[in-house]
Amino acid sequence: MNKLFIPCLLVALMSTPSIAMPNGNAETGKTKAFSCQFCHGATGKATQTTYPNLNGQDALYLFRSMQDYQQDRRTGPLSAMMKQQLSALNEQDLADVAAFYAEQN
Repeated sequence: MNKLFIPCLLVALMSTPSIAMPNGNAETGKTKAFSCQFCHGATGKATQTTYPNLNGQDALYLFRSMQDYQQDRRTGPLSAMMKQQLSALNEQDLADVAAFYAEQN
């Protein structure tokens, strides 16, 4: 086996983005998600088909989606509004909001 294989493998593994997120608190997330309810509904079930339902979604998916909006990796007609809505939230806030919506049925 090539002597460079293991070092190259380690470098490749260490350079991939982490999918870890802080542990979210759903109760705290409910408070932080106040402004979300105007489009996504109080429990994540949207009142208009224009907006996606968030209830019951995977917390990591929601967390990463919110990060993507914050960092302009997610685009679309409402991406600027989403970026603005999420601009004041840190990673823990995002995890809390994600935990709240993930627990909704």
